Amino acid sequence: AQLPRVVLSPRGTLKAKALAEAFPGNVVIAKSNQEVVDAAECVIVAVLFKQVNEVFGALKFREEQKVMTLTAGLMPTRLKELCAPATTCVSAIPLPPVAKRSGASLLTPRLPWAEAMLKVCGSCVVVETEAEFKRLLVITCMMGDFYKRQLTAQQWLGSHGISEADAASWVAATFATFAADSAGAQVDTFQKLVEEQTPGGLNEMVWKAR
Repeated sequence: AQLPRVVLSPRGTLKAKALAEAFPGNVVIAKSNQEVVDAAECVIVAVLFKQVNEVFGALKFREEQKVMTLTAGLMPTRLKELCAPATTCVSAIPLPPVAKRSGASLLTPRLPWAEAMLKVCGSCVVVETEAEFKRLLVITCMMGDFYKRQLTAQQWLGSHGISEADAASWVAATFATFAADSAGAQVDTFQKLVEEQTPGGLNEMVWKAR
């Protein structure tokens, strides 16, 4: 299938140039943000929250356009105000592994075109209200803690004579295995996995000591 044409903002010069070189004919770099908006049927805005008013204030949208923001804290209600007269607006938070098509994204509200886009990059959890979206977003703050735990485990193994390479490989593999066991979790999945730990065993001792 033919890849869609993507028009990039000139703001991220190095990344935009790299994408244009990697996908010649499909990715082009606009001369301005307004040129992006003028050319696109669907506009994706990914800027820092503190840049929102500056970026949107200089843009004029069309009523029929679809607009998706990846800015944490920018909800659809406010997005509609910023990009009026466009009203087809969603907020999404894709986590970094979407670059490998194995990440998860959070989306509100449920609109088929937005959900379809995000599912190309991995899984997508959709909620209808901004309150639910904000609550679920809190969980993403555990990402740094997750990686720090891996780093600590690697360093501990290294301090006990394990090579850095072997330590990194084993820590990555074990954490991936833990996650794989709970992938596609149902309501009681996590409870069952906790209960499966051997009574009196090391795994149970660790979580009981927390």
